[in-house]
Amino acid sequence: MGKKITGTVLQTVSLNKGLISVILLILFPLLSQAQLTKYKDFPKTLQTLNLSPVGPTKKVNLQEPSEYKVIIFWASWCNFCDRALQDFARYNKTDGFAKNKFSVVAISVDTEKKLADEFFKNREADPSISYSFLEPKKGLRDILQVTVLPTIYIVDKNNQVLSDYRGYGNETAHYLRKKILWYVKNENIVE
Repeated sequence: MGKKITGTVLQTVSLNKGLISVILLILFPLLSQAQLTKYKDFPKTLQTLNLSPVGPTKKVNLQEPSEYKVIIFWASWCNFCDRALQDFARYNKTDGFAKNKFSVVAISVDTEKKLADEFFKNREADPSISYSFLEPKKGLRDILQVTVLPTIYIVDKNNQVLSDYRGYGNETAHYLRKKILWYVKNENIVE
């Protein structure tokens, strides 16, 4: 009798795994389509942003001709944002993002431009990253879906969102780096 129960449990687990796989195969295309719909106005909104350069940046150009862009929404008071900016500066040097298909645009959502400028007084900024300040405009953060800082988008040359991330930590940093390297090399990265 014990063997029969065990066999039934194993069959049930196996059936559940199969059912879950079928459900995921059905839902994944729907979720991907929902993701595209969610960001359909993102490219148009990016073009209308009123950005001012901060830190070492002299000119902000979201239309820079790179195959992919990492867009980081950050604030001077956000420790995780600071860490993300440092990580991307390091990745630019170690992995050559800037030399390849990627550019990095860091957009401050501080309440005042002087806060973003002061952020760089005691920090070394990577000149390959385009640092900017987003003039506060009611509802703009909601349109761009910047609800948590940092918010990081990977976009293609047409500013279509390929991936988005909210918050930052060790796992996010590692995953983002692998994802970007995959885009740069167009192959799976094994570490």
